[in-house]
Amino acid sequence: MVELLNTKLFIPRPRSKQVSRSRLIERLHAGLGRKLTLISAPAGSGKTTLLSEWIPQCPHCVTWLSLDDGDNDPTRFWAYFITSLQQLRPDLGADALALIQSPQPPPMQSILTGLINDLCVFPDAFASVLNDYHVIDSQPIHEALTFLIDHLPANMNLVITTRINPPLPLARLRARDEMTELRANDLRFTVDETSSFLNQVMGLSLSPEEISALEARTEGWIAGLQIAALSIQSHDDIPGFIEAFSGSHRHILGYLAEEVINQQPEATLNFLLQTASLDRLSGPLCDAITGESGGQAILENLEHANLFIVPLDEERNWYRYHHLFAEVLQSRLRQAHPEWVPELYRRASDWFEGNGFYPEAIESALRGRDWGHAIPMIEANMQEAIMVGEMATVLRWLGALPNEAIHTRPMLGLTHALLLVEVDEFTLAEQRLAATEQAFRSDPTLDADEQAALLGQVALVRETSALMQEHPGKVTIAAGREALALLPESDLARHAYALLILGCAQYISLGDMQTAERSFEEAIRLSQSAGDAFTELMIRSHVIGMRVIQGRLRAAEMSSDELLNLASQPGWEHLPAAGLSRIWGSPVLYERNDLAGALEVLTHGIAEAEGYSLKRPVIIGCIRLARLRLALGECDDARELMERAWETIQKHHLKQIMIPAAAYRARMFLQINEFETALKWAATIELPTDGPLNPALEYDYITLARIHLAQGQLAEAWQLLARLLPPAEKFGRISRAIEILALQALVASAQQDRAEALVRLKHALTLGKSEGFVRSFVDEGERMRQLLLDYQTDIKKKIRDGVDGESLRLLAYTDKLLAAFPKPVPVEQQKQESLPEPLSERELDILRLIATGLTNHEIAEILVIAVSTVKTHINNLYGKLGTHRRTQVVARARELGLLSERFSIHLETKSTP
Repeated sequence: MVELLNTKLFIPRPRSKQVSRSRLIERLHAGLGRKLTLISAPAGSGKTTLLSEWIPQCPHCVTWLSLDDGDNDPTRFWAYFITSLQQLRPDLGADALALIQSPQPPPMQSILTGLINDLCVFPDAFASVLNDYHVIDSQPIHEALTFLIDHLPANMNLVITTRINPPLPLARLRARDEMTELRANDLRFTVDETSSFLNQVMGLSLSPEEISALEARTEGWIAGLQIAALSIQSHDDIPGFIEAFSGSHRHILGYLAEEVINQQPEATLNFLLQTASLDRLSGPLCDAITGESGGQAILENLEHANLFIVPLDEERNWYRYHHLFAEVLQSRLRQAHPEWVPELYRRASDWFEGNGFYPEAIESALRGRDWGHAIPMIEANMQEAIMVGEMATVLRWLGALPNEAIHTRPMLGLTHALLLVEVDEFTLAEQRLAATEQAFRSDPTLDADEQAALLGQVALVRETSALMQEHPGKVTIAAGREALALLPESDLARHAYALLILGCAQYISLGDMQTAERSFEEAIRLSQSAGDAFTELMIRSHVIGMRVIQGRLRAAEMSSDELLNLASQPGWEHLPAAGLSRIWGSPVLYERNDLAGALEVLTHGIAEAEGYSLKRPVIIGCIRLARLRLALGECDDARELMERAWETIQKHHLKQIMIPAAAYRARMFLQINEFETALKWAATIELPTDGPLNPALEYDYITLARIHLAQGQLAEAWQLLARLLPPAEKFGRISRAIEILALQALVASAQQDRAEALVRLKHALTLGKSEGFVRSFVDEGERMRQLLLDYQTDIKKKIRDGVDGESLRLLAYTDKLLAAFPKPVPVEQQKQESLPEPLSERELDILRLIATGLTNHEIAEILVIAVSTVKTHINNLYGKLGTHRRTQVVARARELGLLSERFSIHLETKSTP
């Protein structure tokens, strides 16, 4: 279970003396009726102080969560968030919290759905504050919070304070009037507020002119005014000080160091410096750090002196320094007493460990570079943290350790390397593996069997890493065989995993289906014996994919159904078995032309995989869904899905999946008539002039042949397809063979070789008939339809001559295929008769948003599409409306009556911004 600090849930109390901000309080009250209240301003702008004044006046209940860097772990973040909500009622979200902290949690969206349902039936309206959200840089947290905001219960208002704009759909919320915003300009003190602060709160007696001058120099920045006020208290020449005082943040921080900190008594200054690096302070902790007593009294005195310290609980047991104050103190400490730093961190780590605060103990030891102290604590706490989903926390701990420290604990290095592979950090993983391998080989305490077993684990991690990178075949297989040779036979789970990776390399990289099937069969047997459900899930997923490539659609369907049934079995409840079954099994439904069924399983499968933060299945699902959308004629949606997948691949540098995804993307461009873009991809493909072609690039070469055909380069297309067909048939990649033969038929037809075209088409039909292939023919379009009609004409002649039953069966099959082609329809009357080409619904949506003055980024957020897609639609608008600028587009649209004074935007949410 995640250990939580109650101090992070403490709602800060208003100070006895502080400036009333009634104008801002009213805006916060008004924001309770919207989903989000965003308070975004630099440090020292008074965000927290404002909320401390508002909360006692708020008509709704309020919960509070103060965030820090450690909360970038999604498990920790959501555990804290739900615990903060339980301040409203202890059982609120109890099921969601239990699931988050379980060893194998379900998708985050599923957990949040349960939480949202709980909150919907909570009888009271409430606000939930996330303070200092700028420390969060975890994309899974941003995505999950976006889901929560999109489905926020009507009785809830989310309040976020931050120094920077969070990566949330702000433009969409703003357009729908679902967000209240307070920015730096709003938070700045007015002249009247400045007067109240300086003369009443800080106890000065400044003239209106002096107040006005300070307000102008600081631009109402509250921290700057406080620093100035503290400095003025020690100056006799107040006008001279104000004249010299610079309002910039950099100079104000200099004043903080020189005029405020230096004015403290030596004992207080030493206390401040010695405790500067602590994220939170208590009297006993400070006493342990300083070696003195009286820490609690000093903390209370600092608070009374308004010296940038914030209480974290009602009893004043815990405090923290204001972030700006802490930064200046830390800088002074490093300059004045760098030799103190390691010892101060050691004392902090000892105190935290002795009091059961193990994460803080580890963090302190790491900051102090005390590897000998940090490593045993990491080893003692790492497994539990991983079990409750705090992968990001463990990676941060291990990533702070240098190789020389890992050398003394090579198993820790091995664990780190495997975790890095799981998050696609392959270069860092190999660096750790190299150091770990060296440590194992040079360890004199290991006998030969022990060393072999450990080196087998190194090979296993390297095998996994190799599979996920570019052109992984030979390297992966060599590492896999080394792992199998070195690992003890009793280590069933690792043997199963090694065979899984080996099988993937055999069928994906080498195209050897039969050998891969044997590897997978043995891997399933071993994983079942070891009780390793996760590895069995991965194996079964790849078996489905392999059988699709083999053209064994019924076997793939059976494997998919088996995996779906396992999803409800004990030990499988919290694995994404159902989602992966749907994603990997969807090509069966698509190929049989069950487009509605394929759409349903892909939609559900992608949603579940996203909840588990599984990048590759989501990418594969999006690519397959894009192909489905194309089949339905929804080109805009297809493009958006493909670009979404492509952006994820590029963002995370997923080299192994980048190659086939680029080919699928090029084929899409070909289908939507963006020929130049497809040609740019084709120019990157290096085709060997002789010798066997790389099976891992088979789909790339098929797509290249398509581009040759589209260019009219028929000889080149035929030669390439002729090289591809024999290995595809020999190694049982029948679905690929059907596609190759269909393309050969089209090429021969384009060469006016009707006889050869029909021979190739018959071969493809013979391979596809028994498993019910449909879309492999239909997706080739009108030219294939004409070929099928020609084939029927020939076969009917032969049937009249008394041909055998096989021809009759093929005739029935072609009838089925022809029925699946879209019916030719007359050209419809265009809505915009004055245009050479009508505008699509999406183009009209974007046109209307352009007319409101929104930027491309804001339009992308509102429509939930990529910015690049917005730009493409805008370029289409330029072409169709004969303009070159946004203002011209709007003017031309108004001339044509495409824009009215009032309009609605047709979004999937059916909302009207």
